[in-house]
Amino acid sequence: MVIAMDRVPLQPVKDPPNLVRTRAFSLERLLSHLDPGTAEESEDFVRRIYHQRHIDLSSDRNGKTGR
Repeated sequence: MVIAMDRVPLQPVKDPPNLVRTRAFSLERLLSHLDPGTAEESEDFVRRIYHQRHIDLSSDRNGKTGR
């Protein structure tokens, strides 16, 4: 496969990223690059996830799927 570029980068990349994974996948490493926000935002986010999960389970029990 050949990909044609519309423009040439101004400067060549000195240290291109390594796109081949050399280590095992680590969720902890991935999450370490995320900003979790404030404690209140985190609590609200978790509360909404549990609320949606409760709605989904209730719908499943009633023969409906909420997904």
